[in-house]
Amino acid sequence: MHHFLSLSALFLLLSFGACKTNQTNMNNKNNETPSRALLDHQWEIYKAVELKENGSELKYQQPYKVSLDLEATSMSIKLEANSCHTTYTFNADKTGISFTPFRCTKMCCDSKEGTGLTMLLPSEIWQMELVSESGDLTLMNSNAGIKIYMRKMPQIDENFKN
Repeated sequence: MHHFLSLSALFLLLSFGACKTNQTNMNNKNNETPSRALLDHQWEIYKAVELKENGSELKYQQPYKVSLDLEATSMSIKLEANSCHTTYTFNADKTGISFTPFRCTKMCCDSKEGTGLTMLLPSEIWQMELVSESGDLTLMNSNAGIKIYMRKMPQIDENFKN
């Protein structure tokens, strides 16, 4: 049953990104390359969008919490039940990122979308952008035809804890 769910999730995401798009201009004046300080932070993945004209948008029921650690070049993502971990490398100009396959705990049961996300991310190099207006960090993969949106999670001030 677990393999069926994994294959279903992969099919869902692959069909979601099956349509390719023309190259998107990554040098938009409103976007910038993510800085080191910005990446070493907690984020949440809240939606994915197809890169075709009038592409569909998948908003996740509950955002997935993501932690990027620059020192360890690792990333963690919290799905509905499981936690998944991977390592990553940047391309030479630090605008692209690629992930190794995720290692996840084996508790039951994550959504098809969450499981599919952990199978999709290690597929190829993702172009990173910081969208100035919103503060979102995006990962775009033209070959998969998908852009993933992450927003910064609010910092908790240690002085105000009860």
